[in-house]
Amino acid sequence: MRIVLTFAAILAAVVSHSASAQQRHWGITPEIGFSHFHGTARDETTNPEVSAGPSPSTSVGFRLDREIGRVRLGITLIYEETGLVEGNSDISVTANNVLKLLGLHPELSAAVLRLGRASVRAHAGAAIDKWSPADEPSRTRFGLLAGLTLESPLSSGANLSIRWEGTSSRSILAEDDLPAGFELHNTFHSRLGLGIRLGL
Repeated sequence: MRIVLTFAAILAAVVSHSASAQQRHWGITPEIGFSHFHGTARDETTNPEVSAGPSPSTSVGFRLDREIGRVRLGITLIYEETGLVEGNSDISVTANNVLKLLGLHPELSAAVLRLGRASVRAHAGAAIDKWSPADEPSRTRFGLLAGLTLESPLSSGANLSIRWEGTSSRSILAEDDLPAGFELHNTFHSRLGLGIRLGL
């Protein structure tokens, strides 16, 4: 709930901004995101196999970008609190709010499709993620990022942004975190974001 309220306050400030009609090269985007995770760890000796990894969660993000010709350079700061889920296709158990993520995601993007006044942008970059498990030392994971964003004008200088991105890194868990039998796999983080980009 705190994450949603924080995003709502930022969004209200953005919408209330009075935008002029001149071209803007800088942009800021407050964003709320909805995450799902895949991979991370599996015990393939069981039938059905048991998996372990972060649970679905909500994040807040803030992106700063700069238009340079036809491309856009950006960097996104993401904060997320999630749980750890372990189970199979029949039953699972989730420990809530045991992982915190602070991510820094630099990227390069460009428009690849025009839909009337809206546009679709493809973006690619890197993910630098600091994971902080409860009662454990934090760990940093480096990965790759790719995705698509639909931008549609709301007013002069303000665009609705609907963004999907995926990141891949080595497992956010360590062997000491898991019972015997589990093997570590890459962690795939899929995030759907909703925000408003304000031109500056």
